[in-house]
Amino acid sequence: MPTVAIIGPGAIGCAVGGPLVETGREQVLFCGNTAFDRIHVTYPTGPAFEGPAKSVTTPQDLAPVDWVLLCVKAHQVPGTAPWLRALVGPATRVAVLQNGVEHREVVTPIIGDGSRILPVVVQIPAERTAPGVVKLTGDPHLVVSREPLGTAFQYLFNKSRLPVKTTPDFLKAMWEKMCLNSANGSITALTERDQSVLRQADAAELARQIILEAMSIARAEGATLDDSLPTRIIANLANAPGGGNSMYFDRRAGRDLEYEARNGVLVRLGKKHGIPTPVNATLYALLKNLKPRPSA
Repeated sequence: MPTVAIIGPGAIGCAVGGPLVETGREQVLFCGNTAFDRIHVTYPTGPAFEGPAKSVTTPQDLAPVDWVLLCVKAHQVPGTAPWLRALVGPATRVAVLQNGVEHREVVTPIIGDGSRILPVVVQIPAERTAPGVVKLTGDPHLVVSREPLGTAFQYLFNKSRLPVKTTPDFLKAMWEKMCLNSANGSITALTERDQSVLRQADAAELARQIILEAMSIARAEGATLDDSLPTRIIANLANAPGGGNSMYFDRRAGRDLEYEARNGVLVRLGKKHGIPTPVNATLYALLKNLKPRPSA
């Protein structure tokens, strides 16, 4: 039976781990700061799942596993080094489930072998409401590259309630998600309004400008993106029934924000390619200088 360790049992970690526990085909270990012994996942349609969960709060005495699913935000990766060093052995494969476009760059310095790292695009609208408890507000899926490592990851979730899609153009999929994240996270975190704020014309225009800058960077990085992408992203957000995203929920809860992975990276890559990014640079400056809020 394959062994799977999930580092970061937050909204995404629980939404990913729940289906694995439900199938019963893998030994699943949740690794984080808070222990829990039950996993509960509520879906927008169909029955919820609740079952026993094994969790640990220290990497001490852990052995390497077959798969590590890294489900923390990019700025939290350095703090997972003790977990990764304990759980990653010579044959361990590491799937990085996070926003941004630098999945390999942030993890390789810790494990030392980028060939075993699988970047994953996460499409899971979810909110954690308690340790081990997560509510999904939309249909979830994951996207990976159509390669042997991606196919092996897809097989982990075979016959589960979490579809894993493979694509021959992962760069495009990753940058399309980046274009979405750069706009919806920054606007909802700064306004402290959910995604329905994108129904306002001025907010929608701001989102369009953010996305256009991101698309320029994406194309410089080699991604092929359709000109219709800004219109599609804004329409999807505006037509959604409201709800937040992880950066919105983090801001409301007083947690650190992932502005570096969503907007700061665009500023850095813009300088690399000689592409101006005035809108994202402004948002980046505002986000990293927000007055801290007490943690919920």
